[in-house]
Amino acid sequence: MLHQVQVVVGVDRRELGAQNQDITVTDEEFDIVAEGYDAGVRLGELIAQDMIAVPVSGEQRHVVVCAPAYLARMGQPAHPRDLIRHRCIGWRPAPGVAPYRWEFTDDGRDFSVAVEPEITTNDMALMVKLACAGAGISLGMEETFRPLVDQGRLVTLL
Repeated sequence: MLHQVQVVVGVDRRELGAQNQDITVTDEEFDIVAEGYDAGVRLGELIAQDMIAVPVSGEQRHVVVCAPAYLARMGQPAHPRDLIRHRCIGWRPAPGVAPYRWEFTDDGRDFSVAVEPEITTNDMALMVKLACAGAGISLGMEETFRPLVDQGRLVTLL
């Protein structure tokens, strides 16, 4: 998501009528128009009917990750359905919002697994730290986890 924000910040102010830019970063879901925002960047494919969507990135791939120490203790799930027997770390965009669903594709079929996370947070940085510490298995965007996978602090599963 940081790359998409950099694109917005890099816009020539003359294109915006020399307006100052006030950038709010939050995972909370709210009505950006009612709150007085001119634009918003959100994950997902669905938006309100009266809004205009403009893609600002390519497809965002999700990955399942955990620390090597977690694998050594708990073993590796062979299939996404095995996740229900593992300690999982969930993420939700804001308090009171349901944690993100763990969705997968197998042989061209989409399905979700009813993971009940032992830990749920609305703080992406905390979710990443918990995964690195071996607290459980996490699901998130590949670009978030890629540097840690490259460093060997996390491994991808499934």
